[in-house]
Amino acid sequence: MTVYKLSENADWQPIDEGCVILNLETGLYCKVNELGTKIISLCDGKATLEQIIEKICEEFDVTKEEANKDANNFLGELKNKNLIQEIGV
Repeated sequence: MTVYKLSENADWQPIDEGCVILNLETGLYCKVNELGTKIISLCDGKATLEQIIEKICEEFDVTKEEANKDANNFLGELKNKNLIQEIGV
């Protein structure tokens, strides 16, 4: 089972209707919408992809297929930017 955790070199802060996530090594930051903020908040080292998808469906009134696509795309972007880590448990 794989869970997701914010990288040690990343930090995020909520702002109006989203958040800002910062790469502490590079100083680069991104503004993220509400959906992305929800996904980031669930990267706590405990939530699996399935649990993240379930939460998205509950809170954003989207289908499981849409939530799966959005979550995978966003998690992939975060991973490519070294903002999250996949942890096998």
